[in-house]
Amino acid sequence: MVVEGQLGELTVEERVLVHLSDNRIEEGSWEAAVFNTQAGISSAVHIQRKHLPRTLKKMIDSDDVIQEMRHVEGSKQRRRVYALSESGIARCAEIRNRILSMKISKDGEEVSLSELKSNEPLLIVISHIDSARKWNKAPLLVPISEAKGEVGIEGQVSESLVKAVFERAWRDGSLSEAERGIVEEIVDFLGMSPERVTRIEQDALNNLSESKGPDRERIYRDLLEQALEDGEIIEEEKVMLETLRRTLDIGLEAHGRLVAQVIAHAELLESLDDHYHPYVDAVRTALEDGIISLDEDAILTSLRRSFSIPTEIHVAIATSIRDNMK
Repeated sequence: MVVEGQLGELTVEERVLVHLSDNRIEEGSWEAAVFNTQAGISSAVHIQRKHLPRTLKKMIDSDDVIQEMRHVEGSKQRRRVYALSESGIARCAEIRNRILSMKISKDGEEVSLSELKSNEPLLIVISHIDSARKWNKAPLLVPISEAKGEVGIEGQVSESLVKAVFERAWRDGSLSEAERGIVEEIVDFLGMSPERVTRIEQDALNNLSESKGPDRERIYRDLLEQALEDGEIIEEEKVMLETLRRTLDIGLEAHGRLVAQVIAHAELLESLDDHYHPYVDAVRTALEDGIISLDEDAILTSLRRSFSIPTEIHVAIATSIRDNMK
């Protein structure tokens, strides 16, 4: 995804380093914050969660990040969390010094970023600075965990999922205690604020009269994709998925088919070089209505030439995305 302003000048790895620097895990502590989970990191650094495992793996391999199992508030089971290693701390110190020495324009004056007094995490501070290094009162991009403001692609995907669950649950005119419970579990898993959830539920209610409701298999597959993004489904995610499966009346045969589709698509993405990922996103966008129009095909053809993508790779990507849309 594209991140605007000075935040976009940082690479994803640099953003991860800065975020983890602002969210240290106490040595010897058995607890860690949600900010150190993949969901927390992806939201803070504005990267689609499905792409984050590759970045974290590279950073672990380069000894900049360490992975541990810790208890996270709100979770019944220990979860994977991430923290900076000694080399990661040293590398991040150089990045922070570079950022804090940046000269910006604020209220008509040129000041060093280090002169600004703020209790906000550094990534939030940077999000106020545009490409011309001018300070903006409001951040240019707001993480999904915030109640207001625009969200990136990751936020849009998660909002669509929650909205679809609400629409499905409200189709009979009421929201049962069990349905409310599964929505709350999904919202907690995605790390959304109550204010944003309230707005999404109202949007879902407003749309109910104008549509036949979302496809239940699409809802279930979307949550499967999010749960499998870190390569495993932990026990609490299994319970959440099982509850949603029964709520949506998804049979075990359909469950197995959907899991196979999600895993096959994830394996395809894993096999592709990182520079293919923007093209995968472009194909997914083109196929949202089920077909690739002539104009969209022309754009994709141009992209294939730019990224030097063989036709057989395009076919594999498009087929995998179509399979996940069925």
